[in-house]
Amino acid sequence: MKGFSLIEIMIVLVITAILTGSATIYYQHTALRARRVEGRLALLSLSERMEAYHFKNHTYTGATPSTLGMPAQTEHQAYWLVVEGATNDEYQLRADPSVEDSACGSLMLSELGVKTVTGKGAFSECWL
Repeated sequence: MKGFSLIEIMIVLVITAILTGSATIYYQHTALRARRVEGRLALLSLSERMEAYHFKNHTYTGATPSTLGMPAQTEHQAYWLVVEGATNDEYQLRADPSVEDSACGSLMLSELGVKTVTGKGAFSECWL
């Protein structure tokens, strides 16, 4: 008798389905972490530009991503960048995710380097 039995084919299909399912979950988790890295790097870059703006203008007032030479969205459109509460001496930068991220929510960075999140997840999951 040549060929495969129905049982052998079913076993191969079940194993393939299990491997595909676990690989998909791992990929989604890795993609989410990569998006968070993109948001963090954009906030740090925006913060550097805010400091250069302050050095030149002696205030943070009037600074926006566009006046600082940055797009409103990160490179791969993972986050929207916002400058809020910019005064003479302080500001709050916010990166709002373009895809829902309930664990971290928005990433925030102040002029003092204080990092916060609006989500319910662990801080270390979002900023470290």
